[in-house]
Amino acid sequence: AQLTVGTSTSTFAGNVGIGVASGIDANLRVDANSATLTQEILKVKGGGSGGAYGFLVEANNGDDLFKVNTLSYNSYFPNGNVGIGITGPSAKLEIAQTGGTQFRIVSGDASGSQDVIIDLVSAFDYRGRGILYRNSNDSNRWFNGVPYNGGGYSIGYHTSQPEYKANSKLFVAATGNVGIGETSPERRLVLDGTLGTASLEIKKNSDRIVYFGTGSSSAADDAPVLLMYDQGTVKVQVSSVDNSYFNGGNVGIGTTGPLKLLTVKKATSTTTIATSEVIRLAGTAQAVGNKNELGFANYESNYNASVVIGAEIMSTVAYLKQDLYFATRDSTNDIAPTERMRITSAGQVNMTKGS
Repeated sequence: AQLTVGTSTSTFAGNVGIGVASGIDANLRVDANSATLTQEILKVKGGGSGGAYGFLVEANNGDDLFKVNTLSYNSYFPNGNVGIGITGPSAKLEIAQTGGTQFRIVSGDASGSQDVIIDLVSAFDYRGRGILYRNSNDSNRWFNGVPYNGGGYSIGYHTSQPEYKANSKLFVAATGNVGIGETSPERRLVLDGTLGTASLEIKKNSDRIVYFGTGSSSAADDAPVLLMYDQGTVKVQVSSVDNSYFNGGNVGIGTTGPLKLLTVKKATSTTTIATSEVIRLAGTAQAVGNKNELGFANYESNYNASVVIGAEIMSTVAYLKQDLYFATRDSTNDIAPTERMRITSAGQVNMTKGS
């Protein structure tokens, strides 16, 4: 018999069709009653607290594949992977689509501090947790999230392990400090430039405006700590291993309107000697005979100055004793100037007549 009716269980020996009379190609096939659907094709309704599920799909070995709990309103897949747009999913949820948006979360609740949230929970704090981006051949991987070994937020790149902290390209520590090329930033922003690359560069179109280097070697691109440009020409260079200079315009110290190449302005002055210094020349070696000099020359080359004003240490006792001297050169050859006048620490003036 095709239909066997029992007191608690009834069975069908063949396929069953509802809404269809032929071509029944499944144990149970339910077709819509018309082209314009006006009611559900299949409805499963359950209730009570007996613990059974309103809808259950099992594998041949008895493993649960899909459950619908009509009491708790939960639906879940206890075993296996779920594919959307793909028949062989390799992850718990895999979505395949050519172009367009493949995954979207839309919030229907505008209240509260959390609206649209993706919550990533790891069983161990030091495991990487985030989002992995890669191409179809499994190379050129990017990662953003909490890196392996934790400690902050990372955007990492690597061919196989972008989640490792060592492969971070931008790192935000739990303190809020940010590191670029640095995973232990001790300041609000730390940039670590290596291999002769700039730590920071600002451009307008292709014109370099400001360049911050590492100052860690004498290489052309690595020597400067700071370069400032105008129309492709370096105007300001600050270097820890090379020359530092201003190349263009006047420089003011204590003034915003320098009238000469270097203008130094003191905010206040007094009538007492040695209390209104504007510039001080001081040497590090304190030995009798050592000199500190101010030279005048007409060339940038390393020639002797033609005029020199200097101070010579005459005694190193206590706070030193120095003479002031003036030297000139009565020759067009590159020779050192000759002392012409000296004012001793005692106030005596000694004059030396030139040739």
